[in-house]
Amino acid sequence: MQFAVIIAAIILSGIIRPLIRFLIPSYRTKYSYSTTNALDILMFFYSFAFTFFISIAGIPAKPVNVQISGTNVIIGSTKASALLDNGFTFKGKNADSEIINTRSDNFSYGEYLELYLGDKSFGHVCVTPTWKDSDELKNCTVTLLKATPDDTDLSAVKINNVALSNLDLNDFENKDLTDIFSLHPTDYDEMKGPYYFVLTLQTHDYSLWKRYRVEADFNSDNSLSYYTVMAQHTIWE
Repeated sequence: MQFAVIIAAIILSGIIRPLIRFLIPSYRTKYSYSTTNALDILMFFYSFAFTFFISIAGIPAKPVNVQISGTNVIIGSTKASALLDNGFTFKGKNADSEIINTRSDNFSYGEYLELYLGDKSFGHVCVTPTWKDSDELKNCTVTLLKATPDDTDLSAVKINNVALSNLDLNDFENKDLTDIFSLHPTDYDEMKGPYYFVLTLQTHDYSLWKRYRVEADFNSDNSLSYYTVMAQHTIWE
């Protein structure tokens, strides 16, 4: 790992140095030889520090957008108030209900509630107090959506504008998960099992940038069990 960081820093420094000399023609004549060397060394260390930071923290991933009956939800960013404003309700709760994050799970934060529009269910969501252990529902962040064929109109739920009702096990077995959902992440990982599939966006530690996961689980008879989209961050754990 350390060797790769050093090599990347050398390459980055090699790119930056001629670029500066091209943009600033007086770079060589304005400074003495020793000053020029000092600047070259400084640029190398800046490049090394930047490369090392990226190797540890990763690159922020673009959030995953979910469309629920035409309402756009950015998992890990959208507030419950946005859903309430669009006519959605949360079973057993109102806008002022207290939501408590027990911080007992690395995947499911806050409270797990069934989401309705009118009398129709659109699966379950996790609503999570953003910076504290408890908050009113309307202030909480939607950090997870789980859709199953038993309680969700899959034709009205989309991941990055791809209707879940149009997908089946064959798609996940024969296509890359990034292609299925038309995602183009820089840093990602795909896990493809016999019936369980996971796309992870931002594979480094998620103490700085959020990590996003898209999961698809199928039964042994090839029927769908569930889809899940979630965001992970240490502020919620």
